[in-house]
Amino acid sequence: MRLRSASLVIAAAALTAVGTLAGSGVASAANAPAKAGLIAVGNGTVGVSQTVSVIAPSLHDTTVALTAAIGSNSAEIDVALNSRGLGNAEWVPTVGGTWTIAPVDSSVALAPASPYIALVPTVTSIFVPDKTERFEPMPLEAVVSASGSDQPVIGTVTFYEVYRGRLGAVDLVSLPLEHSIARFSWTPPAEGDYAFYATFTPGTSTTNGIAAFEPSQSAISRVRATTHPVAIQLLMPPVMYTNTPALVMARLPHMFKGTVALMVDGSPVTDPKDTVNGYIAFRWTPLHSGLTYVTLDLQSDRYTQLEREVTQTINVLPKPVANPMSVTPVIDGVPQAPWQDDDVLSYEPGTTIDLVTSTGNGAGVNFSQRGMCALDGLRLVVPATGGGCVVTFSSVGDSQFAGNSASVLITASVSVKKAS
Repeated sequence: MRLRSASLVIAAAALTAVGTLAGSGVASAANAPAKAGLIAVGNGTVGVSQTVSVIAPSLHDTTVALTAAIGSNSAEIDVALNSRGLGNAEWVPTVGGTWTIAPVDSSVALAPASPYIALVPTVTSIFVPDKTERFEPMPLEAVVSASGSDQPVIGTVTFYEVYRGRLGAVDLVSLPLEHSIARFSWTPPAEGDYAFYATFTPGTSTTNGIAAFEPSQSAISRVRATTHPVAIQLLMPPVMYTNTPALVMARLPHMFKGTVALMVDGSPVTDPKDTVNGYIAFRWTPLHSGLTYVTLDLQSDRYTQLEREVTQTINVLPKPVANPMSVTPVIDGVPQAPWQDDDVLSYEPGTTIDLVTSTGNGAGVNFSQRGMCALDGLRLVVPATGGGCVVTFSSVGDSQFAGNSASVLITASVSVKKAS
């Protein structure tokens, strides 16, 4: 399946009675009155926009106010219905768990939806200096990112030295160039080699105590402490990928202010930048895989060229493949062929389809639809009166896989009998 970024929308025939749709198998609408409507939304992931659909012919040309709630956390969603009583709105879930989406006005006859929202996978990267000096404090940096989510990552990072164990813990702080960063300082007690890694423990919402992110652990990075003074330290993640923005950081151990230039394979890639409190961060996107030489140059006459320039070799890897997704439709207990990107599928009107999913990294599969179908968690109901929809399914990436998205077109034809 290839990556897809655009939402697909199709025109569909009008739905004349929601009662027939409810009777065809949408669990959340089973007890709805015959002329009532329903709310439909698929399962998703925290921070990933979900489509909330309302199908209610009796409420045509109105705007329906809905509440999405979990524990003490809630959000209002306004859905404008067209002349056929169909409407969609976007909703971004903020925490994981089973939400309830229902009308604000309890007298409005709409069957509620209960989508399950999965936590967001995270990637923790540790940044260790290319070199350091014994008896001098050295920086340990950790960046935690959440692919596919616009929410700031909150939580705590704990730093470890492989042979000495836990060094300490720091709360994450959101910064403009990164999703979230934790900074820690540790002093090498002697000359020698050291190895470090970091773990991320997600924080919980202050309103409901529910976490939005999954924990993660970084790879191991190594550094050698020497007896020689260090003018500039280069901090990079242990792994980089082509066409994927990454951070390159610098620290001046003995200077509060300075100007630093970044070069890759001998050529400048950005303008020189001034440090802030002795730190500077560059955003750099590797364009090719293989061995790459990253150089930082402290533009100062205070040190010799040998002291003020540091170079680190990194093996840039190809960009991770898209997260493999499997979506298998099951009809009346019988599995069908898995959906493939751009499939055009035809089902009998009123068919109830249970969706069985899996992904390469274990993350959840997000579902949304545009058109006449009803999507309730992992159950899709094809309109009983004919028509169709576009179903989009996606999954977020992590340290092994990139995010992935695909869409299928579903049609349902109703035969018209000629009068005798």
